[in-house]
Amino acid sequence: MFRRLHLDDWRTIGHYLGMLILLVALSMLPAFALALCLGEYTTAVDFMISAGITGIVGGLLLYCRVTPAKLDWRQSLMITGLCWVILSVFGALPLWMSGHYASYLDSFFETVSAFTTTGMSLAIDVDHMALSLTMWRCTMHLIGGIGVVVLALALGIFGTGSAAATLYRAEARSGQVMPEIKQTSRFILKVAIVIVVAGTLACFVPFLISGQEPLRAALNAFFVTASSFSTGGMTDSGSGIIGYHCWPIECIAVVLAAFGCVNFTLYGDLWKGVYSRFFKDIEIRTIVVWVTGLALIMAFALMGSYFTTMGGMVRRGLFELLSGAFNLGFSTLHAGQILFAMGSGALFVIILAMTICGSASSASGGIKALRIGLITRSLVQTMREALAPDRAQPRTFYYQRGKHLLSSELVSSAMIIMLLYVALYAVGAIAGIAYGYDALPSIFDSVSAASNTGLSLGVASPEMPKPLEVIYIIEMWLGRLEFIAIFAMVVEFFAFLIPQRRSKWWARKK
Repeated sequence: MFRRLHLDDWRTIGHYLGMLILLVALSMLPAFALALCLGEYTTAVDFMISAGITGIVGGLLLYCRVTPAKLDWRQSLMITGLCWVILSVFGALPLWMSGHYASYLDSFFETVSAFTTTGMSLAIDVDHMALSLTMWRCTMHLIGGIGVVVLALALGIFGTGSAAATLYRAEARSGQVMPEIKQTSRFILKVAIVIVVAGTLACFVPFLISGQEPLRAALNAFFVTASSFSTGGMTDSGSGIIGYHCWPIECIAVVLAAFGCVNFTLYGDLWKGVYSRFFKDIEIRTIVVWVTGLALIMAFALMGSYFTTMGGMVRRGLFELLSGAFNLGFSTLHAGQILFAMGSGALFVIILAMTICGSASSASGGIKALRIGLITRSLVQTMREALAPDRAQPRTFYYQRGKHLLSSELVSSAMIIMLLYVALYAVGAIAGIAYGYDALPSIFDSVSAASNTGLSLGVASPEMPKPLEVIYIIEMWLGRLEFIAIFAMVVEFFAFLIPQRRSKWWARKK
């Protein structure tokens, strides 16, 4: 029987949401400090006001319950679903105050895009945006890539136990490196810090050689690293990574995005020296086969197109494919060039690449390689059963940190999520077509938004209709949390609003 949330449950939820809101207020401090150091005083005031408002609201919500209560699984699902919405509301404040967005909804779209590591942008004149604002956008990328709940678990906000495990799974995470969820979350945070530091150092050298000043080179190196590893796609350039005109940076960005697409639990095996698990993993093998196959198809699709040299095909065509497949969101072509120079065949390949993206429990979005691998194994099992003798019952296994038997429940779950993604892609595409956009750009941008990729053929722009903007926001949320937490949040919320029927016992007493 379904048991609805009561007022006491909402007090507990409000308390922990207040802690997460305070975490966002603290996350604004690096951007605020950078604004002061660079003399961006107007932006510094915006951050100070935004952090103050965010901190006050978070502090007030803490008093919904003075003594923290133990979370159950329903409260955990609600916190996961609500936190991505509420944190985006407050994260949008400094962007809205900057004047680079036509409305608060545009800045809210930008924040959702940053937290969900999508990378679509509705900013106006990014090239003249304060660097501290770009720092905030990339900080949100990192928070979203690591995971809001995972970051909170690593800092000990939610404690340990079954509630921590439910929160961890509700944010589309699975698998543990350490015995406890808190330890696993801390390990993920450490892995992210190591990769970001190493990536920043690797990007710093090409920027410095290209003639940038040391401070600007360091900032750009961090921006590219944060956006690439979190599979986001925002930088301080309105044209994205193409604005740097530096092919080593493009190569490093692809490598960092590949790191971000790997299941974080596999880094635990590499750290322990168990390298065989990495190369046997069903997700790694699925990604390698999938990307290799798409690259071959892409090569045929680009023959005789705008790209007449092998260098152009590799730097432009292959980069676009890998950007979609690794959920990177950077592009070495402008939207018009992608649409008219690559051809419909190549664009269809990129759309296919964006649908799956990386591994589960990674920084990427999309259907995930694990589900595609499981569905493929299921097809193989069906063929084996059809060809086997009547009494034989062939079994199929898959490898993910150990050998596991493929069950019908697991395959059904993978199929349901895949169908939900396909339906989400279709809804966004139909909405774009209904508002007058061509079919191919509508499909492309819808898949990009729901898969949290960030590539765009021009539909996602400051001129897009507001209702379509809202649809894209919902697509990014559902795609990032993989539906379950959002669905649970909606059901619980409406169940709370519907008046509860009086029991028969109470009616007799009256």
